This record gives sequence, C-alpha cells and structure tokens, in this order.
Amino acid sequence: MAQEPHEPSDKIRNLVKLCTIAGSTQAQIAAALGISIVTLKKYYAVELKTAKTEFIAQAVGVIAHHLKNKNLTAAIFTLKTQAQWKETGEIVREEEDIRRAIKATKRVPKRKRNKADSD
Repeated sequence: MAQEPHEPSDKIRNLVKLCTIAGSTQAQIAAALGISIVTLKKYYAVELKTAKTEFIAQAVGVIAHHLKNKNLTAAIFTLKTQAQWKETGEIVREEEDIRRAIKATKRVPKRKRNKADSD
C-alpha cells in the first residue's frame, strides 16, 4: 500500500522553522512530522536554510528598537555581545585616588572679605 503524498502547509512550515531555530536535526524534524529526510528537504528547503537567520534578524531588530529608545539593558547587552565588553566583578581603586577623593570632599573654608573687595 502506497503512502499518501505529503501536503506542505503554513502550519508545518512554521513548525519546521521553530524546530530549526531550536536546534533540532533534520532527522528529528522529519521523524516528528512522520516524513523522510528527503521529503523534508524537498518541501522545506527554504525554511531549513533561512529560519535561524530570519530569527536572528528579528531579534536584532528588537534590540535596535530598544537602543533607539535608550534602553540601558539593550545597550549593555549590545556592548557585551558586539563590543567585547565584560563584567569583571571587581572594583579597582588606587590608594592615591582615594586620598584625592577624600581631600576634595573636605570643606574649604570661606575666604574673609576685606574692605578692598567690597569697593
């Protein structure tokens, strides 16, 4: 008895995209759909090739939107992933910097006004 021919649909195309983005192998996707790998490649080649790129492009678009709106979290994420920024978890202070900061915060006494200043 011959197997019925496979009928692609938008629902199955979306499922193939999601499985591809999630990292499923072609063998896993084909098995989930009950079709052969050959049939999967025949009807869903575009989805298999482009799903991850489309997904990344959409994610980048969302981040770009948030960056335009000055979202700090989006900015930090972008700098960490694209500009090699990293958190070290340590605060570095030089002893001389600390002394200067303390000295700068000490109150400077007001200068006494003399008669010549008021003329």
